[in-house]
Amino acid sequence: MTPKWDTTDHGWYLIDRFRSGANATSSCATDETLGLDWMGQLSMTPTGAECYSDYNASNGATEIGQGPMGVTFAKGSTSANVTLRGCGFTGVALGVLISTDFGDAPKSYGEAGSIYQPAWTGSQITNGSTVMTQPLASLTTDSVNPVLGSKIDSEAAQLHSNDASGDDNRQTTNYDDEDGLDGKQLATDNFKLPANLELKSGGTYQVQAQCKGAAGARVAGWIDWNSNNKFDSGEMSNTVNCSGTPTVTLTFTMPADVNPKMTVSFLRLRTTLDAGDLKPTGVTTRGEVEDYPLYRTVVRLKKQVDNNFGGTAKPDEWQLTAGTFNPDKANNAIDAAEDKSNPVDTTGKEYKAIKSGTNLALKEQVVDTSKTYGYELKQLTCTPYTYNFDTQKLDAGTPQTWNKDNVATAAITPQRGTYVECVFENQDKPSEVTWNKIDQDTKAKIAGSEWKLVYTPNDGSGDTETTVVDNSDPDKDTTGGAFKLTDLKRGTYKLYETKAPDGYLLAPVADGQQPTPVKEFELTGKDNELTQALGDFTNSRALQFVFTKVGEDPVNAAGGLQVLSGAEFAVYYDSKDNPGTMGDKVEDAKVTKDDDATWHISNVPAGTYWIVETKSPVGYNLLAEPIKISLTATLSIVGPDGSVVNVENSNSLVQVTDGAFTMRVENTAGGALPKTGGLGVGVPIAVALALVAAGAFLARRRS
Repeated sequence: MTPKWDTTDHGWYLIDRFRSGANATSSCATDETLGLDWMGQLSMTPTGAECYSDYNASNGATEIGQGPMGVTFAKGSTSANVTLRGCGFTGVALGVLISTDFGDAPKSYGEAGSIYQPAWTGSQITNGSTVMTQPLASLTTDSVNPVLGSKIDSEAAQLHSNDASGDDNRQTTNYDDEDGLDGKQLATDNFKLPANLELKSGGTYQVQAQCKGAAGARVAGWIDWNSNNKFDSGEMSNTVNCSGTPTVTLTFTMPADVNPKMTVSFLRLRTTLDAGDLKPTGVTTRGEVEDYPLYRTVVRLKKQVDNNFGGTAKPDEWQLTAGTFNPDKANNAIDAAEDKSNPVDTTGKEYKAIKSGTNLALKEQVVDTSKTYGYELKQLTCTPYTYNFDTQKLDAGTPQTWNKDNVATAAITPQRGTYVECVFENQDKPSEVTWNKIDQDTKAKIAGSEWKLVYTPNDGSGDTETTVVDNSDPDKDTTGGAFKLTDLKRGTYKLYETKAPDGYLLAPVADGQQPTPVKEFELTGKDNELTQALGDFTNSRALQFVFTKVGEDPVNAAGGLQVLSGAEFAVYYDSKDNPGTMGDKVEDAKVTKDDDATWHISNVPAGTYWIVETKSPVGYNLLAEPIKISLTATLSIVGPDGSVVNVENSNSLVQVTDGAFTMRVENTAGGALPKTGGLGVGVPIAVALALVAAGAFLARRRS
């Protein structure tokens, strides 16, 4: 076989051989002499009869064996002349030795490989040696051009793998040929992206790699920045010539759709001597492809604000931090000098990479207390997500939770390639109000009132009315006459009493006028104002009194007085503006006349009243002065000289007849009632007092 040498670096190598017969009844001992002349022509001459297989059916044995066979390699030759001489037992096979290198990223990243020509080292064939004695040459990739790092191995096909380790440490080579990053920062950091690398549109990242090659050799890389499980054209680095310095720097520019919470991605490096643009997939005729997993530990701190009770705070009014903490400080306080990730996301729109394995304390701090008063932490939840290499998605793990009572101890320790999302959920605190309904005189709580609460929100979105009935929802106080409303929103309120307890009076409302609230108040949501005591609201009992016009002459032995008919009276309230003088007239509906001499004044509150005689009985003069009555639980009549007679307790002057208090006034000094004219005799008035209850007079009866 005569080769055509194309390079000065050429020669013959024996790269494999074969001779069998170990299982035959007799072994093949024939060898082949290797002859080499000055022209480089190689001859292979058997030393004896060539061996061949002859199967013996009687004993199942193979006679003689096979061989010898030698495989030689002509280095530096692209063609050869072959002469074959033999007796039918000789054959020749011609071929070209090539190797292929492929990437090993997950299948979604596509096929990428390169053909390369390995070299053979060792002793070249010398004239006179034999196939069975000539040392075999060794295959080496040291001279592959170009190459990433210094090693390359061969795969028959792309060995896709979830973590880009498909062709690492394969038994055929016993070494990992992915050494383009050996000794560089990325490999030193266990393929973790830097913690301070912010993933954002237009952001840049540099990778240092090793490559070597002849003039024209180039290298480029791709990183899956948007986590779509493929290498896009916009994810390519710059292309760098690798025929000079062994270390090159590749600069990546992040695309607009970069995924800020990316935790696992893949890097593909490719070098080639082929002309044209480098692409992330396809096979080149010279070069190498290396794939690497990239890891990033990401923490996202997110603020969620629940404004359920009228608050208006926004998430960016808190600062959230996740930083290393000093265990010597109380409550895991973050040590600012050690904090490697402060701040980490205060808006919920950014993600922060951190150094994996770091114990991080989680904190929130109010930025502006004027906007965040009256809020509390409802819950802090941290959920870890781990990259699933099979599905190429993030799987949620078991959340950790803290509440307002133990949040001071909140801390996480994210691991490599994990994404942890921590949500601080704050809520505005509800307010509550209390008040009491009491008897004006006894100050005791009285049950049975009803109310209307009108709420006006701070945003002016419209009033809301709530009916409040004693001891019914929403009243949370089970004591009659005591009220408690909870879960109230921030804003202004007006409280109206719409129904008084039985036997009590509401405040009067003038015709054509709107009711006046008993209380107007504001709930601000401030911590020291979350509970407001509105106070005590009193009601007067619905009282009534009766008076009868009588003369001073007894009409029977028991001392009963003569009833005089024909008189007319008007009843007035005491003046609000000038107490001690007559004010407004008591409403006609509250003044009734039972007969021609008796008047009922009903459903009036305790207080001072004035009785004015507007028409006297025939033959009598009008009363010279109005009669002033002080009405509480008892009845007092005040005379013109200022003396007061308590009708209920003045036994010397009171005679009880059928439950009515009858005043008998003699014409003596200090008389309690003014005298009427006419017959020149003082004309008394009999006055009866009763409290309304179940339609009956509760006048105290004396015996």
